[in-house]
Amino acid sequence: TQNFIMKISVLIVVRNEEKYIINCIKSIELQFENNDDWELLIIDGESYDKTLYYARNYLKNKNIKYKILNNPNKTLAAGWNIGIINSNGEYIIRPDAHSELIENYIKIGINILDSNNDIAAVGGRLITKSKTRFGNVIKEALSLKIGVGNSFRTSQKSGYTDTVVYGIYRKQIFNKVGLFDESLIRHQDNDLHKRIKDYGGKFWQESSMKAIYYCRESL
Repeated sequence: TQNFIMKISVLIVVRNEEKYIINCIKSIELQFENNDDWELLIIDGESYDKTLYYARNYLKNKNIKYKILNNPNKTLAAGWNIGIINSNGEYIIRPDAHSELIENYIKIGINILDSNNDIAAVGGRLITKSKTRFGNVIKEALSLKIGVGNSFRTSQKSGYTDTVVYGIYRKQIFNKVGLFDESLIRHQDNDLHKRIKDYGGKFWQESSMKAIYYCRESL
């Protein structure tokens, strides 16, 4: 493990994301123009497609500090924990591989965290898109309050909230409340966020932070 502290560690937990991984990395790269105080960690759940081939091929020609780590358990919770343990950042952000962060997402989030010590994590609005015809049906369901309630998928307001998407966390919060519960296959972020709230940490949703999420293409 390298013995230095960086400003930001970006964690991408992947498994068979060959269609999306490069655009995700590019969107992250654009967040840090003229700033090298960050690192990228790709935690791979033993993909059997070309996810890692594409990622390595792209990154080898870039001046990006990166690590590719193996996630034998293949779950999100296990992958995020591997990333957190191996990260060097003061702040951690964990976007999905099938997402793209829109300009200044990370910069805005860090500024909010730096200005308010009560906030443990800050996230933005999610704009759902699809690459297929049937995916468009799923996209519509995920973009309406009747489908997903008043959440980061539908709300355009800024303010304190119960949870955030693609959150930027202070790394020290994991020392206080622990890591993700690897026994949970789903809802591992709900469990973590409850522990953070019980500890006294707050969540902030910022409407000026936007990310694109490409939904699944089948039921």
